Amino acid sequence: MKKKNDGLDAIRKFACKVNKPLKQNNSRYIISYIRVSDEKQADNFSPAVQKADIKKYVKQNGLKILKEFKILGESARRGAKRQSMDDMFDYIKKSEHKIHSIVVSHSNRFTRDGAFGDKSVNKLIELGIGFIDARLKYDIFNPDEKRRQIQEFYDAEQDNINRSHSINRTIIHRMEKGYCPNAVPRGYKRIGKKKREKKIVMSGEKHFIKKMFELKLKYNYSNVKIAEILRLDGMEKIDSKGIGRMLRNPFYSGYFRDKRLIEDGGIKKGRYPNYITTEQYEQINNLANGRKRTIRRNDSNDLPLRKHLICSKCNKPMTGYKASKRNELFYYKCGTKGCGVNVRNTEIHHSYKELLSKYCFDPRYNPEVNNHLITTFNELNKKSKKRKKSLKKRIKSITGERITALRNMNKYPKDREDYRLLKDELQNEIDDLAGQLSKIRTSKIDIENQSEKLLGFMNRLSQIWLEGDFSIRFKLQHLVFPDGIVFDKLSNTLKPIKINPIIQFLDDFDNSDNLGEKSRNQKKSRLKKVKYRTTGEEVEIKPFDIKRLDYKGENKKKNLNKIPEVHLQYHRSNISGNDFIDSLTEIIDFIEFMKVFD
Repeated sequence: MKKKNDGLDAIRKFACKVNKPLKQNNSRYIISYIRVSDEKQADNFSPAVQKADIKKYVKQNGLKILKEFKILGESARRGAKRQSMDDMFDYIKKSEHKIHSIVVSHSNRFTRDGAFGDKSVNKLIELGIGFIDARLKYDIFNPDEKRRQIQEFYDAEQDNINRSHSINRTIIHRMEKGYCPNAVPRGYKRIGKKKREKKIVMSGEKHFIKKMFELKLKYNYSNVKIAEILRLDGMEKIDSKGIGRMLRNPFYSGYFRDKRLIEDGGIKKGRYPNYITTEQYEQINNLANGRKRTIRRNDSNDLPLRKHLICSKCNKPMTGYKASKRNELFYYKCGTKGCGVNVRNTEIHHSYKELLSKYCFDPRYNPEVNNHLITTFNELNKKSKKRKKSLKKRIKSITGERITALRNMNKYPKDREDYRLLKDELQNEIDDLAGQLSKIRTSKIDIENQSEKLLGFMNRLSQIWLEGDFSIRFKLQHLVFPDGIVFDKLSNTLKPIKINPIIQFLDDFDNSDNLGEKSRNQKKSRLKKVKYRTTGEEVEIKPFDIKRLDYKGENKKKNLNKIPEVHLQYHRSNISGNDFIDSLTEIIDFIEFMKVFD
């Protein structure tokens, strides 16, 4: 065909562009694409069936397979996010041979994403490559057949949506009953032959998982430190990132997540054993109590009081540093500019040891202190239980009144508004009583068996701190002095902000600092008043002869010593039952913690 000669060639050359018709590559080479979502797939789309269909088409049209892409376990819904698509197009660009077409046994083997299918067809046309569904054999270079092929992709997407909706209804129904259909995290496994009847139970790694939560809940270790401990214990392939994911996963608290649970906000209580409670999950993830300092990998046993010491000048936590690389010189310092508080770690540690030593008492007081500790605990616990019982009884009574008011609303329409107000008033009272009930704590601690451990622990505070590693020191410091220690550089003294209630309670019996050697050994039986060391209350001291008792209360006839009898002007009503029980539980937990690291 001759070009039209109308004198406008110059204009066409500089100002006009004409779309040249795209043609398919003149080649015999094709790419075979085989895909299944699941290796067990058996709905006439098995790899063997797909391969047979493609080979049949190739033989009929005199073509040759240059490359076969066989993909197992990849969903077609992901479209452009599939790795196999990137691999295929990379191969096409690098291939020395021109590709005639991509051949599949069915359009939905290529994709179930209509938009991605449309985009892919246009991309193949630009490269001169065709797309062949072995059943339909559309020529995508023909506009009408191209439109039909793209419609096939959208039909496959719609079919997938319909199938998913049908499957989801069954799955959602089972999830609403507490059955988790998703993969279970580390620490769990499924048992049973039938897929739907498989139960979720704790796996062989359960002791590692339990220890992970214990280290986080009780001792507030950092994720890096927890991972190190678990690896030393024998847990394989675990790191700090994995620990973080596990701690954030609500599955361990008994709840599983799924976006399809719209009415339940994406979460449901599961039918499987849980490692922690929902309250502990909140505590771990700092939803209720806020962040606390954790034990980190780089924490040094030479600076255990870092962030625990508080500068008296600026009221900010003190940091620590190593002064020399050659010599082992460590210092605590205040981080505030211009504060100037800087002290050698050995000096602070000596003062801290002396401070802890003050809370030790004469073992000869053990029988008397032991008896008073047991009595106080039982009295407070009994009082709390009695209070709980009274509140529950009151709530039950008011609930009955509320139900009566609710019935009368329907029974007497004229007085409906009065009964409604009464019902609301009673409900408010119930809520108030329930709030009080939730704040009262009771304990099942066997105090008679634990009291000896507590007294022994009190007399070894400074020894435990000196001999312990960083973990022991860190926990002990926050146990004895929860809010830290104030360091005054001028007087070179340490002053606790707050003392553990149980240690304070036991320390009330130790008045040895108020007694000189003379008063301990004096034979006169006169009364002497001294000040109560911690609160300023007065204590009466009276020297007298008693028989020394051991822990079991047996008489030691040979050892008769003169020790002071202490009459404390002390009222148990001043003690908070919750604080007493909580601190007692913390100390017992710490004693158990020390056994783990012995």
